[in-house]
Amino acid sequence: MKAMKKIALLILFLFSSFLVLSVQPSFTIEGVGNGKVYAEDPIIQIEDGFGKLHIELNGEPIQNGYEITENGEYELTVRSTILWKDKIENITFERDDTPPRKPAIMHGVESVYFKEAKFELINEEDVTYEATVDGFPYTFNTPIKKEGEHVLRITAFKDNGLSSQAKYTFSIDNTTYTKKEIDMFIDFYFEHETELFKFTDDIDVIVHGKPTEQDIKKTKDVIEKLNEMLPFTLTYKKDASIKFFKNQINMYFTSVDDFSSYGFEGDIVNGEKMVIGFAKSEEVYYEEGITKAIVLVATDITQREREATIIHELTHAVGLYNHFENDPTSILYPYSEGQVMTWNKKDAKMIELLYREEVTVGMGKWAVRQILEPRTVKK
Repeated sequence: MKAMKKIALLILFLFSSFLVLSVQPSFTIEGVGNGKVYAEDPIIQIEDGFGKLHIELNGEPIQNGYEITENGEYELTVRSTILWKDKIENITFERDDTPPRKPAIMHGVESVYFKEAKFELINEEDVTYEATVDGFPYTFNTPIKKEGEHVLRITAFKDNGLSSQAKYTFSIDNTTYTKKEIDMFIDFYFEHETELFKFTDDIDVIVHGKPTEQDIKKTKDVIEKLNEMLPFTLTYKKDASIKFFKNQINMYFTSVDDFSSYGFEGDIVNGEKMVIGFAKSEEVYYEEGITKAIVLVATDITQREREATIIHELTHAVGLYNHFENDPTSILYPYSEGQVMTWNKKDAKMIELLYREEVTVGMGKWAVRQILEPRTVKK
């Protein structure tokens, strides 16, 4: 019997040793993966199979179920040991909850381009981009030549799954001008000015004083025609008791003798010609441009002169504060005495050039020329 027990114990020992020798260290890593980037807090979970487990993160021991809350690059080392047997696995990953920067274009996006527009992206490291123009895929540095309004949309993606977007609007406008037209505009505008200012948004034209029905009709008619020429809307108002918060042109119908009450500081008689109208900007800012202007129209003159003065002074008020002294056909001729009742082609061209979108508030003479000269054609 003793011999049988010894044999049984020996067999059990040999079997146990065989089991120990045949068992391999094992574990499963969950919660993080090699090369992954996480925007939210990953939790390291080790499912242990067999063996003594040791876990290190960036060289420091951690416990199973460790949560990572700080951005950075990490190296996870997991080791399982049975006797002399080891299983070691290394995983590198990153926590990054920062979205990509808003996509940006080198040198920015202009509002208007002549002939073509081409865009170069400012690339951020480890970010991929997708771009469309008018809904169709766009490859950067490829010229866009179709005339009209366009929308450029760019989406930036990071490996952490976060993204950001940017939207840019621009237009291709192939309008051209003669050198004479461009020179005329620049000489006209900058004869007395060093920087360009104009309205940049909708305007309330607020009528005060004692206009006649014909005055009101003419004012509304001029506003309607200016709205066809300008990139914003002028609106007629007739209630001086209301406070208006939009851009304003305050238009006063009053006697010539009363002009000084409204800030007119000149002589009532200019040479042999009596001043019967006046306009000036009252509030001007480098970002918004002109926000308020004043117009004076004399009431002690003929109705025809009043109507000519209305269009003359409103043309001044929208930004053309100069005269064509040698052109009696221009609405900006200062001595017409009611003979000119509408804009000629030159007047309309001056308004058009002043209100080109790329001709911006605060530009000097040289900058305006640089913007307009590429559009020059010979005629």
